[in-house]
Amino acid sequence: MRRELEMRKLFFGVVAATSIAWSPLSFSGEISVMDVLEQQPDYSTFVRYLKVSGLDESLELPLAWKWTIFAPTNGAFENLNSDMRKGFEGDKQLLKNLLIDHLLVGDIQSGSLEGNNKTLSLTVSQKPIQLYRDQDMYVKDMVVKDKDMSADNGIIHGIDCVMFVQQSETDDRLTADIQDAYPVTACCLDSGVHDDSWRDHYSNIGRAHAGY
Repeated sequence: MRRELEMRKLFFGVVAATSIAWSPLSFSGEISVMDVLEQQPDYSTFVRYLKVSGLDESLELPLAWKWTIFAPTNGAFENLNSDMRKGFEGDKQLLKNLLIDHLLVGDIQSGSLEGNNKTLSLTVSQKPIQLYRDQDMYVKDMVVKDKDMSADNGIIHGIDCVMFVQQSETDDRLTADIQDAYPVTACCLDSGVHDDSWRDHYSNIGRAHAGY
């Protein structure tokens, strides 16, 4: 948890400093990942949440790295029950914590994952998720529906569910061997399975370091 919070501090410190040094106009003439998302009607809910959380500003800036974004479709959010949606819609910090786990630093294209090859990548919050491809590109057990939507500052893969990245030991559906082998697991946020565990998870991050 301490390492995760330190990396969050670093990331948002960079974003804050960059926001002062650059304006969105300095990215003029290039297509950002936000521009691409805004052109895709099926991701309008994700775009709206990015703007509410303030993360859209970071995704429009010319930073030293490129992004890989796993963007939930509108249907992915609609599959969550109303209580869950109201939970993060009414709490900007909770919403930001949830969305951050859909953002990876680095440009990961589906073609870089051939056959059953696997790679380990980190979200902005420094949580490792395992990516692999088998006929289609997957983020763990989540099928990527729209692959390789390219922008000048990154790439977007559309997924059919909202990601929940958590410590494996908190997921009682995993065996002890899997929990030991993979300290962090990424799965689809499920209203019927996770109940309030997702809220506790992301709220604890916010309480531990509410200032990022």
